[in-house]
Amino acid sequence: MIDIHPPQHGSITRRDFFIHLFIVVLGILIAIGLEQTAEAVHHGHERRQLRADLRTEAEQKIPLLHQNEVVAAAGIAWYRDILRVGRDTAPSGGFVTFVLPPRKRTPNLVVIRDAVWPAAKSSGSVAVLSREEIGTWDEVDYLDQISNLSFGSREDAIRDLYATIDRTGIDLKPGVTARLTPADRDELMRDLSRVIEATWMLERNFALWEGSCEGVLHGADDSKTLETYESRALDAMPK
Repeated sequence: MIDIHPPQHGSITRRDFFIHLFIVVLGILIAIGLEQTAEAVHHGHERRQLRADLRTEAEQKIPLLHQNEVVAAAGIAWYRDILRVGRDTAPSGGFVTFVLPPRKRTPNLVVIRDAVWPAAKSSGSVAVLSREEIGTWDEVDYLDQISNLSFGSREDAIRDLYATIDRTGIDLKPGVTARLTPADRDELMRDLSRVIEATWMLERNFALWEGSCEGVLHGADDSKTLETYESRALDAMPK
């Protein structure tokens, strides 16, 4: 036979029920609040770290970008000198003969790429930033992309130039004497013109990129303010 024991406490009143309900709801609210606080602290740490990483990368890129502008400007100046000498030299005996002008020694162009922003977008951590900050860093990253597209366009132009050099057998070095037919001279001049145009566009995009990096380091948080820094960088492009 089963023994049935009466409850050890009296019947629950409405007041007891609401007190119990209040305690349960309060516990849930406290748990939610603690979770949201922990999440806010975590997001705050992510935000500070991401901002610091972005600023550090921007700061490191500025001298490299400026160096690339100097290198590009020196290359443009030399190619223009060749154009001037080549075009000003009159044919003699069926050939155009001229000496390639001296060239200022510079380091090679450096390939520069953003790393922090693409990684943050891929992981979704950009969500911790404000909409204005996301727009600003997207602008900086866009200038990275078009600069590297310009890099590729310049490489294509240089490849065409060296195809002409290989075909004609000249050595494109300072102090070398070039001896070309008028037709080959004209083709070389056209190739040099394309390289100059591509190099100038590359230098321009490097300057815009440098200006945008300067802008974010000085607190620019909208496109209009960023354009001010980009315009200054264009005006300061090496000649």
